Amino acid sequence: MKKNNYKTITLNKGEMHIYDFGKIKLHAYKTNDFLNDEVFIIEKTANQ
Repeated sequence: MKKNNYKTITLNKGEMHIYDFGKIKLHAYKTNDFLNDEVFIIEKTANQ
């Protein structure tokens, strides 16, 4: 995976990086707090 191929969305608290793999998207939320947590969410399109 090319880690520099993503869309960045700046939020009030932290930022979201969205990696698009076609039918699946990976959302990586960086909290930018003192723990420097990162949360991963997988988004999949529904089967038609």
